[in-house]
Amino acid sequence: MNNTTLAQTAPDLLTLYGPSLLRVLVVLVILLVAKTMARRSLTALVRRDRISPGIARIINRILFWISSVILLFYALKTAGILDDAWATLTAILALVAIGFFAVWSILSNLLCCFILLITRPFMIGDTIAFMGEATRGKVIDFTLLYTVLQHEDQGVIRIPNNLFFQKAIHVTQGTQQVPLVDQIDRPDSPADPS
Repeated sequence: MNNTTLAQTAPDLLTLYGPSLLRVLVVLVILLVAKTMARRSLTALVRRDRISPGIARIINRILFWISSVILLFYALKTAGILDDAWATLTAILALVAIGFFAVWSILSNLLCCFILLITRPFMIGDTIAFMGEATRGKVIDFTLLYTVLQHEDQGVIRIPNNLFFQKAIHVTQGTQQVPLVDQIDRPDSPADPS
């Protein structure tokens, strides 16, 4: 192909693909603006000590991947490469939803972990007692799935994090408290099975 032919076909290609490319760029700009606004909001929440920096990083990663998938599918749909992009995306999301349903108890504990990190009803070193039950102990570890208590008889109790939202608890502040976020960021936590 010589230069004359390329110069003649370039306007045709721009006419053919220009509007599609422009729509993809508009979606990209919208996603970037939304992500920037979300990042600024998360930074403000971290500064006000509402959420931990670790939680903010996780939310930023999730937003990045969601926006990347949306942009990819929109670009494929606009280019005509994947005509059924939205049907494919919803089918994939349906499969993911079925997978989430299959592991709902684990996801429930993970979600409760993040809520406990944000609301901070207790800290490492506090003593927790479930109202109306004999379960009582000092909080010695906090993981994504469990809160580990040291029972008075020196036994260790692992309480699923979602149990804190099903039963009333009594918290007695300990003398040496450690925020939960500091414990979950440590790779060498005492309840770590590895």
